[in-house]
Amino acid sequence: SACEDPGLKVLPTHREVVRKLDAELPWKEIEDTFSLQEMSEASLKTFLQTPTQQPVFYVWLENKLYQARAKNTSEMKIEKGETLGSFPIVWSDDVLLGKILGISEHERSEWLSYHKAWEPLWERRNHIRVAVFHAPPSIATMTQIADENGFMPQKSTFFYPKLAAGLILRDIRSPLGE
Repeated sequence: SACEDPGLKVLPTHREVVRKLDAELPWKEIEDTFSLQEMSEASLKTFLQTPTQQPVFYVWLENKLYQARAKNTSEMKIEKGETLGSFPIVWSDDVLLGKILGISEHERSEWLSYHKAWEPLWERRNHIRVAVFHAPPSIATMTQIADENGFMPQKSTFFYPKLAAGLILRDIRSPLGE
């Protein structure tokens, strides 16, 4: 199938909070929801190269890089389905950015900037309060979400190479080749 083509690459999209958060970060709520482990740039590079099916992502919070792992996925799995309930982007977008930091789905275009490459985001990290880094989602995860009639969150992935798109016009009154 086309999903198994070795030339197809599914890449993640990283998030940056570009608007200033007025309040202190709600550390207690973050730590109640996620197991946070401080990480290095080298571990980030390794993480970003391997697809994951676990509810884990890396997050830059106030000048430190953490691996964030969802603590309790059972409610989310009931609400969203087995696979989508463990999908890292659901946890970063709906839970961390949405529920905890208060950025609604309708405000995301004003509050977030999306990045295909992680390096420029990492280079600017000392000027960023919150950024989220994702590993590429696996083809198996995307297929499972579709099989469960789920929808992946906006800006979950981008595909390379891009499918050709365009409009081809042909005068149907004339035979081919004229």
